[in-house]
Amino acid sequence: VEAALPDHWSSGMMVRTDTAEDGFTALGSIYLVRRSAMQLVRLWRWKEAEGATGAFESLRAADGPLVPQPGLPSRHCRHERFPRHLYGSTWSRKGYLLTRWQLGGGGGAVLDLVNVHNFHDESNLAALAAGASTYASCRQQALSLVTAALLGLRGGGAAGGGAA
Repeated sequence: VEAALPDHWSSGMMVRTDTAEDGFTALGSIYLVRRSAMQLVRLWRWKEAEGATGAFESLRAADGPLVPQPGLPSRHCRHERFPRHLYGSTWSRKGYLLTRWQLGGGGGAVLDLVNVHNFHDESNLAALAAGASTYASCRQQALSLVTAALLGLRGGGAAGGGAA
C-alpha cells in the first residue's frame, strides 16, 4: 500500500489470522491517513487487561503500518463474533470489527468505524422469489447487537471511557 500511496500512512491489514479462535470473524480492514494530517489523527487503544483504561494514541509514533504482516493488533481493533443463538448449530464467522479514531487532535471529534460481516442469502434472486429472507430476522438481531455494543461503549464518555 505504501509503495502505491507514498503520501499515506497505512494501518496495515487489521485482521485475525487464527481461524481456530472463538472470536474469528473473517473480517479485515486497512485504514489510510494522509501523512500531512497524521498529527491530527489519533487511534484508540482498547484496554488490554481488567482494571486498565483505554486511551487515544498518536499515529506520529508509527512510521509504517501497525502490523507489517497480517495479524491483529488487538489493542487498536475489536473483533466480536455474533452469538451462536443467531445462527443455530452451523458454525459461522459472522461478526464485526470496530476501530475508534479521533480527528482534529486531542478533544476532536470521535469516530467509530464498524465493519459488519452480517448474515446473507446464498442467492438474492432465490430469496426474492421465496418472499421474506430466512436471514432477515438474523440480520436485524445482529445489527441490534452491534448498535447496543456501540451504545454501551458510549456510556463511558466521548472517548469510550474505560470500555473494552
